[in-house]
This record gives sequence, C-alpha cells and structure tokens, in this order.
Amino acid sequence: MKTRKKTIFGGIVKTFSILIMTMLWLSLIAIVVPPHYMPFLGLATLGLPVFFLLHTCFLIWFIYRGERIMWVLLITSFFTIPSFHSWVSLGSTNNNNDQSADFTLMTYNVRMFNAYRWIDDNDVAKKQSDIINGSHTDIVAIQEYYEFEKTPGIKYPESHIKFTNPSKNFGLALFSRLPIIDTGSVYYEHTESFNNYFIYADILLNEDTVRFINVHLASFYFDVKDFEALKQANVNDIKELRFRFISVVKSLFKGFSRRSKQLKTLKAFLKESPHPIVLCGDMNDTPASYTYRVLNHSLDDAFSAAKRGVGRTYVDSWFPLRIDWVFFDASTFEPIHYEVLSKNQYLSDHRPVVVGLSQKK
Repeated sequence: MKTRKKTIFGGIVKTFSILIMTMLWLSLIAIVVPPHYMPFLGLATLGLPVFFLLHTCFLIWFIYRGERIMWVLLITSFFTIPSFHSWVSLGSTNNNNDQSADFTLMTYNVRMFNAYRWIDDNDVAKKQSDIINGSHTDIVAIQEYYEFEKTPGIKYPESHIKFTNPSKNFGLALFSRLPIIDTGSVYYEHTESFNNYFIYADILLNEDTVRFINVHLASFYFDVKDFEALKQANVNDIKELRFRFISVVKSLFKGFSRRSKQLKTLKAFLKESPHPIVLCGDMNDTPASYTYRVLNHSLDDAFSAAKRGVGRTYVDSWFPLRIDWVFFDASTFEPIHYEVLSKNQYLSDHRPVVVGLSQKK
C-alpha cells in the first residue's frame, strides 16, 4: 500500500515538474519569437521567476532521489538562468562606491502628475517635482508628462518635450543640466494610441556627444472593471468571470503585439545612431521578454550590472515587476550605482529609478 502511495505521489510530482519545465521552455521561445506572431507565448514570461524557483525545487528533489529526469531539468536550468538573472540580479555588487559617476540619470513615469486624482492628495504634483528637483541628477526622463494648471516646475535649464496626443498636453520629456545640442522625436511605424513616439536628445558630456533616448512602450490598457471582477472572484457568476478573464488576456496579447511592432522602429534607430546611447523609460514589459532581449542585444542593463535584488519599479502589483529600465552602451560607459527610490513611492504607479554612469577611460 505504501509503495502504491509513493508511486502516485511520485507521478504527481513528475507531472507538475514537467508542466513547470514546459512553461520555462515556452518562456525561452517567447524571448526570441516576436510577440506579434505568437502573442500567447508572452504569458509564459510573466511568471518566469516563479516557474524557475519551482523548477529549482523539483530539480533538488530529483537529485536527492537520484532520478534520471534530473538531467533534463538541469539542461532546462542552464538555458533559463540568464533570463532569471535579468529579473533577479544575483551576482554583482550593489554600488561601486570607489568611483564617482560622470553623470546621473533619473527615469520616472509620473502618471500625468495625478491630473485626474487617482490619488486623493492635492500635492502629488509638487511632491513629485520635489523628488525630481531634489535628486540633483544631470538628466531626467519623464514618461506620461502632462501639462495642466498644476504642472510642476522642473528646474532644469535645458529640456525637450514632445506631446503625443491630439490635445497636445500629454507625452514625453527630457530635462538636462548638461548642454543639449540636438533633439528629435521618432514616430513608431505600425502602431497606434498615445504611445506612438519616442524622443531623444544629443547631450554634450565632457566634450563628447551622447544620445539619450526616452521611451514609453505600449501598455496593456486594462479595463479596471476586469481586474476588480477577477479580484472579487464571485464563484456564483462564472460567465462574468470568464468574460473578464478573456478580456484581460486579450489586452495582454494586444500589448505584446504593439510593443513587438514598436521595437522594429526603435531597433533600427539604435543601429543608425552616430553617438553612444543611453536609453531609458517605461517599457511595460518584464525583463524575461522579447522586448528586453532586443534592447539587451546591443545595450547593457544598468540594473543587472550594478544592482543586487529584484529592483521593483511598478507599484500597483503584488508581484515585483521591474518595467522601468535603463540601458547603456557598454563600450563607452560603466554603471557606478543604481537605485529605485522608494520614498513617497505611491505618488505614481511607478517608482523613479536613478542611475549613475561613468565614461570608460
């Protein structure tokens, strides 16, 4: 009887381990296949850290048991570790305190300075401007910049702002304490909605020109009602739950597809740049994604190079998501420090990220 129970238990464990391993392989495929071809693969990337940790537990179990399936799990782990490392940085020091940065950069999605009062606080815009001005960073990249009667003063001498909606009050902004010698905005081909441009500024740094790019890739455009219905989990209304769940999945698919198409334009622009690049912004995607792989192919991630931990930047999620990224040209720069500012973190649905970079000698 005990042998039979052990056999049943062993079969259940193997079944679940194979399911988790399958999800990991699907997430690896999703990294290399453009999501507008197979958007459902993107779902596997959303849970990669959880899948990897569960997979590791199964691997330890099978090694302990001495079962041959452990070799298949080991191979899967080998291929998955780079994706897991991009999400949870494990191997580097937190900051290089022995060096000083040649310049510092902040990227911050301010969520329109709370213009529509998502937060019940009349001083959100001022508090956000205090964070920005008080950071004393050399360059500030703002997503969801919004001009209205309470738009705060960003006290930087140089700026480049591009409004991307018909009303000409919503868009992207770059502010700099360093001289800006050229600016521009690039329209995404094959895209729609407000996130249809990215902007850049060529900035003078120690007699060299550096191209800073501010990006806000397409979001998922979730309907709040869909999430609320799923949170309430009313088991007595299965049809409603199914409808809301399908709506959320469709939004995910649309987001994956939009970003994939936007990346075509961005990738071509990066390749043609005559200057070293620092790229930052709200990417609306996870580090274990096709979006990340495309950008990380030619640029380095400041988080992976200079941070240890998870680096959570998105606030409105119980799951630790890092969707605000800073990439840099590794042949020109090296990261000195990386910090996600958590003070007054609920002023937006994003936390500001501050990075210090130094020019290689």
